[in-house]
Amino acid sequence: KAWGYGGDLGCDTDYAAINEHPTQVLNGIVAPDLTPHPGAWEVKQVQAPVAFTATEESLRQGVVTVHNKHQFLDLGHLELRWEVTEDGRAVQSGRLPMPAVPADEQADISLPITAITAPQAGAEYWLNLRAVLAADQPWAEQGHDITWAQFALPCHKAGGTVSPTGMPVLTL
Repeated sequence: KAWGYGGDLGCDTDYAAINEHPTQVLNGIVAPDLTPHPGAWEVKQVQAPVAFTATEESLRQGVVTVHNKHQFLDLGHLELRWEVTEDGRAVQSGRLPMPAVPADEQADISLPITAITAPQAGAEYWLNLRAVLAADQPWAEQGHDITWAQFALPCHKAGGTVSPTGMPVLTL
């Protein structure tokens, strides 16, 4: 299977007139068969109508801020799914209805996160958030990702030290 463009079909396009270069074809955010290119995920995130922010202090309290970037729609049609991971493994998770934050407004959300009082030495802890559709819509099914965010949680315990004695000699 091969994908063609105007030049392949015998047309004589004046690329200067349409402000394009003749080698810039088939390089959009989706392929001709609508398969997303990797940049599609970046575009989806940058243009998402919802955003999350947090500070180190707010994360200690289990609070994140949701920003509604819609022009007219509140966020009542969404669900918030969250998880806390330890070195990539989920250790806490849950779902909350998204507050009906009005268009172009923001609100704080308190997550029912259990404080990590005894972190594992050297482990990394992350809070992952996903805003998803709470119900089917004409254009997507319930659970469709609208946006996502990830925050490093401020709970650290230094890892153990390794003594260099007994280690093999490194030669370059």
